[in-house]
Parts: sequence; structure tokens; C-alpha cells
Amino acid sequence: MVRIFDRLTNPRVERNFKAAEFYCHCGECQKQKIDSDLIALLQEFRDRVGVAVKISSGYRCPAHNATIPNAVKGSYHTKGMAADIKVVGFTPAALAKIAEEVGFKGIGTYHNRIHVDVRKTKRAKTWNG
Repeated sequence: MVRIFDRLTNPRVERNFKAAEFYCHCGECQKQKIDSDLIALLQEFRDRVGVAVKISSGYRCPAHNATIPNAVKGSYHTKGMAADIKVVGFTPAALAKIAEEVGFKGIGTYHNRIHVDVRKTKRAKTWNG
């Protein structure tokens, strides 16, 4: 289920995450989408790693998504179903393994972060960006 949050609020959406961490970086969007399955798996992921998880990109409005190099039109970010994350002290490969173990279906690795999403079918990809 996708929940909608007003940009002017910053409620806690899970024990270790606040809504503002997922807000679109365009600065124009007033409503933000965050999928409840994404939040639940991110919290499980955070519990597993035992340290803070930084959300580098969460929800993206379609206009902002179009400005991201190599972003896919209709990206899971535009549906509130994806996040790009970093964790200090973990390699992207180690994070991807943990992401798979907690149940993320979409996993992508970059040189300094990973992409996770809650698509219905399993897919893994490595990016160089």
C-alpha cells in the first residue's frame, strides 16, 4: 500500500525512518509517495545492519526522475516503491546480499550505494554510476 505524505510534515514512518528522508529532491512536490512494504523491508534491513541507513534517493516525481542520468521512465522511485541507500562500513556487494536476504526483489549496486525496490518479481543489476 502506498501512503501519501504532505511535504510540510515529517512524521516517523518506522522506528528508524522519517518521511522527509524519502521526499523528492526537486523541492516542488507537495505530496510524496512511500510504499509501506518498502518501509517495512528497510526497517528490517536497518535492524540487520545495526547502524544508520542513509536514504540518498527515495520518491521522485516524474519531472525530477527525468533529470536523473539513466533513470527509467516509470521508475519504481516514481511510485514510492524504491530507495537508493548507503551504509557506512559496508560495501555495495555486502549490502546487496543483506537486501536479498530481507526480501527486496529489485536490487542494484553502484560504486558507493545500492538501489532497492519492492517490485513483484526478482531482478538484480549492477550500475557503474
